[in-house]
Amino acid sequence: MMWFRWLPVLFSLCAAVAQTPKLGGDYLGMLGALHLKLHLKVGPNGATEGTLDSVDQGAMA
Repeated sequence: MMWFRWLPVLFSLCAAVAQTPKLGGDYLGMLGALHLKLHLKVGPNGATEGTLDSVDQGAMA
């Protein structure tokens, strides 16, 4: 039965669709040698806004 092969894929896909990821929060990363902080906020209407800090350069927001 060929469809048994696709059963795990189907379950994985359903689980991925059912989960709604949270986008808002603080994220850390690097761009070359620069350390960056990304601050994201999601408003009640679903609009996303954010600021970017360059930690090594002392540039905030």
